[in-house]
Amino acid sequence: MSALRLVPSAVAALLVAAGAPLSAQAPPREYTVVAGPGPRDPTNVLPLTTTRIARFTTDEGTWLSLSLSPDGRTILFDLLGDLYTLPVTGGQATRLMGGNQLDVQPTWSPDGRRIAFVSDRSGSDQVWVANADGSNPVRLSQFPTGAVSYPVWTPDGEYVLARERLFHLAGGAGVAAPFGAGVTSFSPDGRRAYTSARNGLITMYDRTTGARHAVVSAPSGAMQVTVSPDGTKLAYFTRHDTRTDLMVRDLASGDETLVRQDVQHDAGQRSSGYGVMPNPAWLRDGSAILTSYGGKIWRVSVASWQATLIPFSADVEQYLGPLSLFQYPITDSFAVRQIRDPAPSPDATRLAFTALDKLYLTNLSGGTPRRVTTASQVVEHSPTWSPDGKVVVFATWTDEAGGELYRVGADGSGLRKLTTAPSFYVRPIFSRDGSRLVFGMGPWVPRR
Repeated sequence: MSALRLVPSAVAALLVAAGAPLSAQAPPREYTVVAGPGPRDPTNVLPLTTTRIARFTTDEGTWLSLSLSPDGRTILFDLLGDLYTLPVTGGQATRLMGGNQLDVQPTWSPDGRRIAFVSDRSGSDQVWVANADGSNPVRLSQFPTGAVSYPVWTPDGEYVLARERLFHLAGGAGVAAPFGAGVTSFSPDGRRAYTSARNGLITMYDRTTGARHAVVSAPSGAMQVTVSPDGTKLAYFTRHDTRTDLMVRDLASGDETLVRQDVQHDAGQRSSGYGVMPNPAWLRDGSAILTSYGGKIWRVSVASWQATLIPFSADVEQYLGPLSLFQYPITDSFAVRQIRDPAPSPDATRLAFTALDKLYLTNLSGGTPRRVTTASQVVEHSPTWSPDGKVVVFATWTDEAGGELYRVGADGSGLRKLTTAPSFYVRPIFSRDGSRLVFGMGPWVPRR
């Protein structure tokens, strides 16, 4: 069989767009890129040498993990791999750490003098501790492999918990924690550890007695648990249908309140090396929860369920390596390397198949495959031969109008629609005598 060569309209459209006047396609630039090295320090051993700096200002971000200072005045958060602080009322964010490393998921120490965070500056994800102003970063963990997410301080400020190990500030390999895998939040006195896991459970472990029991059992998930400042409530996220909601549970009564619907969509049902949700944070009086969704930071009232925007503006600097430019020719045709739905004719002399969602017929002995139709915006699939080898039946699909079944002669002539109503048609098969056709079908609207 000779190589199949196609002329996709998408490539042609790309070439036409590339020839349009620059003034018609380039919006005003909202960033600048200048030559210059990024800040480096001895703790950053990443091999990339940065030679360019991209600068822009933003008032939104994605997957912002939050931590509130012990005095309740300053939010600590991550944005594009850098760490920032922000007044709890909003305003101009101040960058604490920048560089080509990825620094994420920061959290204040109980005395507000230090921060813990996850960084890859050593070449792999590890737990680090630095002064509250971002100075003097020190590596705590020595994990050989694997992702690390959401470090948390013990209330006495002596240890940082990450990936089921407690690391003392003085150093060492850490000790195994009995809390189980997941995200952990401690009661204010440090006695109880509440851990949320992917199985939908939030488990309380008593660090004095060793007792353990489930506090929350949510079939749709119980994620990113955090204890209120007075230790009487838990905040966590759960899934209802396709949306993620913020819940608050009263530990004494067991009553639960849905305080905010449809917040940041969780990653509970996919791989999530950096956790299933960004970290929320309680206000110090327990009246509201700080969380991020829709690109913004919000204060959600526990009593009224109202969300109040905390506006911010951050001056971002991203440090880039040398610009790599390669010249690749874009031709108006290319050879298809893979086919789908191959269906040999009953006498094994011909082949029906699809390539790039179009139906082709060809001789198995060789030759140039030939398209059956001239349609350009239709998916053609599931070809099948009649027992006598004279007819091919296949299905079509479009998001706008659903699908149909068609028949065509073995020589490519006599194209005719068989169905009278659109549906989702799949895998037609002839009866042995060729008099009847069996196929799968279903409603097409939900499949758009």
